[in-house]
Amino acid sequence: METELENTQTKDIASATSEEQTEFDWGDEEEDKKRPFQNISATGVLNRIGDILLLHFAVLICSLPIVTIGASMSAGTYVGMKLASGTEGGVLGSFIKGFKENFKRGTIYFLTAVAGFFVIYNSYRYWMSVEGGIGKGMAYVSVGLAVAWVMFVLYVFAVQAKFENTLIATAKNAILMAVRHFHITALMVFVIAVAVWLFMEFMAVQALMAVSGFGIMLFVMGKLYNIVFKCYIN
Repeated sequence: METELENTQTKDIASATSEEQTEFDWGDEEEDKKRPFQNISATGVLNRIGDILLLHFAVLICSLPIVTIGASMSAGTYVGMKLASGTEGGVLGSFIKGFKENFKRGTIYFLTAVAGFFVIYNSYRYWMSVEGGIGKGMAYVSVGLAVAWVMFVLYVFAVQAKFENTLIATAKNAILMAVRHFHITALMVFVIAVAVWLFMEFMAVQALMAVSGFGIMLFVMGKLYNIVFKCYIN
């Protein structure tokens, strides 16, 4: 697939599988499609729940110093994508690896994200205080910039976690992917909005999110990131 993205190199490469199949294999696949849940075991479900819980607390604890939130989110996204694809090699080991590898750049992106939201928010407040059409027009521009910035932040930590590249190229790729896969980006925003609404409305959801919120969200977002990133991995 041709893209306008900067050259990237994936940080993890899936092992190749044999393409050889027999007629009997095809028949088995057809049967599997008729019974999609037959290979799901109680042990596998419990293990996945345990992984999600472990990921939640790893992200939570490593985000407490505040300044490390960027590195923690990069590492959490890295593990979330691996959990979503079923290729994780241990949650804590993968998280620590991702945290170390993305500490510097993750921190830079986090500080940049916070600074960007601060500037856009204050710009919006200023233009709303200005009377006349110019003030309202510029306020709408600020809202548009906020939407674009949210799209950038949604992707930048995931792109940093998945691909080897320079700071500028990673930022550029995050923007291009967010725009090119706008339908997935919109779905990400919808998922987050629904999660926030449920959290605000139901105490049971608040209790659930308190013990597994980061893990659940990163797992779900990992599914969506994997859909996008498979377009750029040979």
